[in-house]
Amino acid sequence: FNSSTSTAAFSISPTFARACAFALALSRQTDGIFDPTLDPLINLWGFGHKQKTTEPPSEEQVREALSIIGYRHLSMWPDGSIQKDIPELQINLNALVPGLASDEIAKVITEAGITNLFVEVGGEVMAFGHNAKGEPWKIGIEKPVSSALPGEALEAVVQLSDKAIATSGDYRSYFTDADGQTYSHILNPKTGRPVKHRLASVSVVAGTCMAADAIATALFAMGSEQAPQWLEQHPDADALFILRNGDGSFSEIMSPGFAASTGYKPVVD
Repeated sequence: FNSSTSTAAFSISPTFARACAFALALSRQTDGIFDPTLDPLINLWGFGHKQKTTEPPSEEQVREALSIIGYRHLSMWPDGSIQKDIPELQINLNALVPGLASDEIAKVITEAGITNLFVEVGGEVMAFGHNAKGEPWKIGIEKPVSSALPGEALEAVVQLSDKAIATSGDYRSYFTDADGQTYSHILNPKTGRPVKHRLASVSVVAGTCMAADAIATALFAMGSEQAPQWLEQHPDADALFILRNGDGSFSEIMSPGFAASTGYKPVVD
């Protein structure tokens, strides 16, 4: 689909169609802050499947990429096919595919009759039932520091049963240019540039891991002021926001139901 310049309807698999349908629905719900058509921008900034970079693109390059993206240029039809109305449009679903993979693996395992399971793909977790101690699965939420190895420094521990959790942050995938300016892999479709704010990570709990994964990305792109307001209108998800303070420490904001739904416990250094 990405390499084709045809604007005719394009047949895809049912799983791919489900992912696209969810991505487009979330795009509409977030007024485009979540957008599955950012592949040209993602590659331009060096975070895609093409060559990496240590320098930001020019304004002209950003404007050119912005001219060939936009979820409104992507349509889905009742038969599950998709269609673009500009030849250059390309899809990138990396913001929800790890979560979708966790859901699909969990489905295979539960269909085999197993009711207690923990599935993790790329840090995105789907859990059912309980652990070997008969307790809800315990999940560590990382402190968003790039110097720590995965799992080495924890901000909090939550409990999960029959739910999913996914985290989006700027502390794992980024580059620093010659002037010391840091650029995150999470892009704002409105500006064509990496988001820049105090928010360091967002952890989202939802009924499916695909939803948690995609919503975490969307909330991170919104920032800590707009994201909690969005959650008030979408109570099917809860979130923990970790913000950077000026002195290098972190502070937290939680949606009203996050602590109650997860048994949230902070990790004291």
